[in-house]
Amino acid sequence: MKLKFLLLFIFLFSCFTQTSSAETKNILLPELNNPKCTIASDADGPTYLAKKKYFPEAKEFFTDLYNASVAVQQSKINAGIYEKSFIQFAINNGLKGIKILPYTFDEKINVVAAISRKTNIKNLREDFNKFIAELKINNEINNSLEEWLNNPNRILNNFKAPENPKLKLIIGTTGLVAPYSFYIGNNLTGFDVELAYKFAEWCNADIEFKTYNFEGLITALVTGEIDIALSNLYATPERAEVSDFSDVLYNAELCIFVHDDDKNIIDANNNNAEFNSISELDGKKIGLFATSETYIEDVKKILPASTIFYFNATADLIEALNGKKIDAFVIDEPVVKQILKEHPELDFIPENFGKSYEVAYVMPKNDNGVNLKNQIDKFIISLRESGELEKILKIWNDDDENIRILPDYKNFNSQNGIIKLAVNAEMYPFSYYRNNEVVGIESCLIARFCEANNYGLQITPINIDSIIFRSNW
Repeated sequence: MKLKFLLLFIFLFSCFTQTSSAETKNILLPELNNPKCTIASDADGPTYLAKKKYFPEAKEFFTDLYNASVAVQQSKINAGIYEKSFIQFAINNGLKGIKILPYTFDEKINVVAAISRKTNIKNLREDFNKFIAELKINNEINNSLEEWLNNPNRILNNFKAPENPKLKLIIGTTGLVAPYSFYIGNNLTGFDVELAYKFAEWCNADIEFKTYNFEGLITALVTGEIDIALSNLYATPERAEVSDFSDVLYNAELCIFVHDDDKNIIDANNNNAEFNSISELDGKKIGLFATSETYIEDVKKILPASTIFYFNATADLIEALNGKKIDAFVIDEPVVKQILKEHPELDFIPENFGKSYEVAYVMPKNDNGVNLKNQIDKFIISLRESGELEKILKIWNDDDENIRILPDYKNFNSQNGIIKLAVNAEMYPFSYYRNNEVVGIESCLIARFCEANNYGLQITPINIDSIIFRSNW
């Protein structure tokens, strides 16, 4: 069988060049507010509200900061909105691949301590407010927070237990929110932990820490299991219904972060492909299947200055293209239609390399393989001469899935043995999944061969790089 060569798919999105801070504020943020963008935030709270307010057109992606940063690093999403201090702390401690845009949101987040309404300590809220008021006189709270944010080697000060404590404080925290409350080994540390020790010292109290997840922390407040919750808590109306708040400890800022080279920022005003001809791709990054030796050879000849990157799956090619890790990829022309249907953000260059390639089945180079090859060759020649091969190809290249019928190979007479067919199930319409079954041109032709020659058939979807090795049965 011969098929036309491959078309090169080009990512539609253009990426920004580096800009000054003023340009970034005025250009990049508005460009994020469009349906092509995906912006991560928490599922509720200030980050979610900011996303809804400033980027209502962008797609939502609810996750924690860690997973959001990984998704931005890998260019799976475009940006994330989170509290600035968390992101800055992570970057200061070695997080790579993201950067904070120099843009300040109007919203400020009030961070407080939450006081249990069932605490047995009298005047606890009033005393805690006096304590933080004294710290604020010398700007001690903000200075301490800056140290925890910007000094990766910051350690917790040593605090001595009081010899004659007047009371016992039970402090609830999470240990999950660096640099406020987190573990180093088995030791709880962070800004909130230090603040709790200072307060215990201030009021001559013995102190005990209990850690929970956030849901458990609020429950512990409600039940009186803890006296104070300190874990970078936002003052929200919902929390105010079940606990009392201290005065504001500090105001947290929101920020938006993107990939550190802006490569996944979308230019919403440019819907044109970056390349208009194959020749323009010379010197660019081209994706190919690692096993496509003929294609690799031709790309090297036609685009000699290009850098080739090798992949094992169509999905990996698409992800790399969307993430700007490559500028284009090469794939068989019949696959084009399905990719465009599933990925409307992609486009292709309507130009080929002026040649076509022969597509064939691969058999092992042994006696069984040679005999099978001769039988399949004879069968395909008969289909071609009768015109049946052209009909089959037309059916499987048609948009109507209802006429693409695969023979019932699971019930074939297998008196002559079982043919094991290994296919790459990501190459529509040659081989692809439909209702949890692998179908396509390749399966259909072999199924017809097996039915005509009393073979059973077993179809196994595997990675393209494994097919050659699996053919040596």
